[in-house]
Amino acid sequence: MTDLTNPHDKFFKATFSQPGAVALFLREFLPAEVTALFDLAHIQPVKDSFVDATLKEHFSDLLFAVPLHDADTHAFVCILFEHKSSVDPLTPLQVLRYMVQSWDAMQRQQRPLAPILPIVVYHGTQRWTVATDFQALFDLPAALQRYTPTFHYHLSDLTTARDEQLKAMAWLGA
Repeated sequence: MTDLTNPHDKFFKATFSQPGAVALFLREFLPAEVTALFDLAHIQPVKDSFVDATLKEHFSDLLFAVPLHDADTHAFVCILFEHKSSVDPLTPLQVLRYMVQSWDAMQRQQRPLAPILPIVVYHGTQRWTVATDFQALFDLPAALQRYTPTFHYHLSDLTTARDEQLKAMAWLGA
């Protein structure tokens, strides 16, 4: 995608490439019990996006590693940001694809697998109507649900954010 056809992606990548801005965003938009687990002073971008050539053109998200407080080991969580400016019913599938690509790359690099917290940042004009639960893509009888992956992504719908949240982060106002 070119910058002219998708200026929001360029702005999103420029803003979210700064660890300080990411830490501020996480403090404002994630539940406090989640951010309390993170050592946000040491959040770092993951330089490799863990995406192969077939997905690279569709990969508009960013990946960060954040260590956990009080972890005896060097445990960390990967934060996966996906930016959306329009409602996409297959967002859960897209997020799962990126998560699996990341885990595959960790395995190839002989790194321990890290949990991934997926965050979708939405700022479109329509109301977000896509379920945040992957299993919602399927209409399954209860007996088959256990055979389908289940996870949730965190939705940060900036169209419904409180003015105080956006004012606290003037860089998002743009």
